[in-house]
Amino acid sequence: MIDKVDIKILKALSKDGRMSYACLADHIHLSQTPTIKRVKRIEESGYITGYAAILNENKLGASICVFVWVTLANQRQSTHAAFQKLVNETPQIMDCYLTAGDTDYLLRVAVDSCAEFEKLLTERISSAASIRSTKSSFALRSVKHEMIPPRLSLRGSAICA
Repeated sequence: MIDKVDIKILKALSKDGRMSYACLADHIHLSQTPTIKRVKRIEESGYITGYAAILNENKLGASICVFVWVTLANQRQSTHAAFQKLVNETPQIMDCYLTAGDTDYLLRVAVDSCAEFEKLLTERISSAASIRSTKSSFALRSVKHEMIPPRLSLRGSAICA
């Protein structure tokens, strides 16, 4: 179980994963040694799975965001495995979610042009034998991109492991 201080640590690190232990200790009103111990315990408990830089996709040649809903040809495990292999081999697919409902997967695709997306969709995604159909929507702009999970916004609440 994590407590209020751990929640403060998680919130602070989710906003700035490069924060020094000294700065973090000041932020949560503890000395550096117990802060370091808490962070290590939180990491070992699996609440923090890694640290990464958040890259600007627009500046790196991916100015268009497309959401693609995918329906598979069937529900065999081999079909899911083939599709997941395709996803993992396609760098333009940034996120992939297995879904419940009308479609089987939701993809977030990042490309630099409509022509690049058309080529990716027709030559790579739609032509795969594992896929029955796709539906695409272009994102106009991001309205919200939250890095802090919703349970952390519950003030003062402990989270059970």
